[in-house]
Amino acid sequence: MATTGTVPPPRPQLVDWPMALLCILPIALLTAGFAVASVFQEQLSLLVLLAIFSGATMALSLYRSRRPVARINGRVGLRIGFVTGVAMVVLLWIGLVTTGVVKRFVTGGLGEFDQAMAQQRSLQEATTKRMSEQLLGAGVDAVALHKEIALFTSPEGTAGAMLFGFFMQSGMLVLVTTGLGGLAGFLQTRRRPVPRGD
Repeated sequence: MATTGTVPPPRPQLVDWPMALLCILPIALLTAGFAVASVFQEQLSLLVLLAIFSGATMALSLYRSRRPVARINGRVGLRIGFVTGVAMVVLLWIGLVTTGVVKRFVTGGLGEFDQAMAQQRSLQEATTKRMSEQLLGAGVDAVALHKEIALFTSPEGTAGAMLFGFFMQSGMLVLVTTGLGGLAGFLQTRRRPVPRGD
């Protein structure tokens, strides 16, 4: 077999990441903007869901329009969908935490949130007490029961439960965007044309 004796060029990268990130970041910023706006107008939460479920597909479409000869398949869609989900999660957390800090310490506008948390704490306390009595019987030690309820309803316990919920929601968001990105990539499967030799 004839050879030129030169080292072949490296294989092209599957995804042009600088361009892909330029397509992903506006969508993630838009999603975070909708989420922050939904703190003030709850009706906008539907836009957040729409942006999450269509974000990977939009990022892949933008990437394809800016790189017309790029390889598009399920693997590319999975990768772009995963990065889209991670970018959304990071910007959502930054936006929502910043909004919460501003509302708490600058505008003092978390009164309704505090009332909802107090109601949730009292409901959680009653639920924990009822479940403990059902599991341990009516003769449960009152001191031990009080300590158990205090653990679950303390500010630390409430914060831990909220963080756990946020982490679960973030994981689900990344899974959704990854799956939908893979599906969109599979449906748009297209390979870069390979030039034929003479």
